[in-house]
Amino acid sequence: MGQVLEVPGAAGAKRYDPNSHVAHQHLVCTSCGDLRDVFPGGETGLSLSEQDRHGFEVSSVQIVFRGLCPSCRSSNGRTLT
Repeated sequence: MGQVLEVPGAAGAKRYDPNSHVAHQHLVCTSCGDLRDVFPGGETGLSLSEQDRHGFEVSSVQIVFRGLCPSCRSSNGRTLT
């Protein structure tokens, strides 16, 4: 129905994003599962070659960026450099 987007979270957990009316991607913390909407540059030029499509007609693309959020990074003793 397009009311929510399913977003794969940390450790296989599924999260649901009600912001389905605005095109965006996601940033997920691999430790705590914190989920953020992001708007990456260059996304509109993303495409697959005929060979990589394997006969599929592509209707959408979902990109999920994964990493550690600031809280998990600091609790693990890791900092941004």
